[in-house]
Amino acid sequence: MNWTGKAIVGIILLFIGANLFLQTLGIQIGGLIGLAISVLLIIYGYRKMKSDHGSNLLGMAILIFGLLLAIGHLHIFTGIFIAAMIIYFGYRLVTGEKTKRVVDQDEEVAASTSDASQTSKDAFDEEWNKFLEKNHLKS
Repeated sequence: MNWTGKAIVGIILLFIGANLFLQTLGIQIGGLIGLAISVLLIIYGYRKMKSDHGSNLLGMAILIFGLLLAIGHLHIFTGIFIAAMIIYFGYRLVTGEKTKRVVDQDEEVAASTSDASQTSKDAFDEEWNKFLEKNHLKS
């Protein structure tokens, strides 16, 4: 893809306009734009450092600058990580683990209920037979 100066300025203006629009809706993405710029600088610096026809020193300087910017946005990484973990564990509770545990518990409850009902039937039968014999009603 051939990027011209007009295309790059147009993309920058699109991002600025989208950011202003989202701010009117109460959505703040300014920190995410800074984070995206730092990630892009890290990628660009790494590629420039590894390329054969690029300046290794310039690539390393851009990479270090991008890393320093990313460290400045470490709180965003932490927030994204914590949010992702909460979403993951919530999803597991709603779908996977809860279903497996409920099925296992239902099987255990059914087994214990049938054992308890069997025991209660045996105890009831014994008591009933004793009552019948005591009152001479058993034939």
